[in-house]
Amino acid sequence: MKFKYWIKAARLRTLPLAFSCILLSSSLVIINHIELSYKELFLTLTTTLLLQILSNFANDYGDAIKGADKNRTGEQRMVQSGKISKSQMKLAIVIISILTLTVGLYLIFSVFHKDIFKILIFLFLGIGSIIAAIKYTVGKSAYGYSGFGDVFVFLFFGLLSVVGSYFLFTKEINFHKGIDIAHKTESDIRSLAGGEITYSGKKYGYGNLVEVSHLNGYVTRYAHNNRNLVKVGELVKKGQIIAKMGSTGHSTGPHVHLEVLKNNRHINPNKFIHYKEKFSKNN
Repeated sequence: MKFKYWIKAARLRTLPLAFSCILLSSSLVIINHIELSYKELFLTLTTTLLLQILSNFANDYGDAIKGADKNRTGEQRMVQSGKISKSQMKLAIVIISILTLTVGLYLIFSVFHKDIFKILIFLFLGIGSIIAAIKYTVGKSAYGYSGFGDVFVFLFFGLLSVVGSYFLFTKEINFHKGIDIAHKTESDIRSLAGGEITYSGKKYGYGNLVEVSHLNGYVTRYAHNNRNLVKVGELVKKGQIIAKMGSTGHSTGPHVHLEVLKNNRHINPNKFIHYKEKFSKNN
């Protein structure tokens, strides 16, 4: 059996589209100033690659079984043309399914370790994705022949792929953890409330970052600063200038990226601020 027939059956031209969802979620991770694990990215891309190949193999096999490719014009299908036998393709589907599950399990346990609840959720989603890849054209109730093909593609290869991989990378669903407020370079950045400076320096993605710890578990972060004006341990008052606005880190222009956390969980900053009073006063 020539290797080139298996390459054709894998339909390599479909692979960039499969990767696009993962690349989108990883881009969101970087935009949100979260350090991306390249090991997790590689494992996620590998799992996605295997799922796409599995779907293409199953599609080739299922269409041949149902005779859907008999009058096909254009790209030749390997099982229908006899280049790969039905039994060989069926075995390949089983092997790719096992390989996909193995890589997926390694990814899940690498990310969640001993968090059984999340492991079980992603195991369920992973098995569901494998079944969805096969059942597109295989079996009596193949959804690809029932008008639900686009729906399942959107759910499993679109929504689940983007949201699921984003959660794998960040451990939470929050596509933007704060708000961005643009103004002139060197505009004043003022503390939302009194507190203690717990971080002042450079941080991955954030550039120059100031972090202020307040009462009752509140923390505010001010990122992309042109320069910080405070030091760790310093006590600041509400409205005190703590930095100058800039465009350091992952930034496309002068602005402050503001985050508000309560007990280590991000919350919406909008209800805590008045743009003009806090960030552009006297500028």
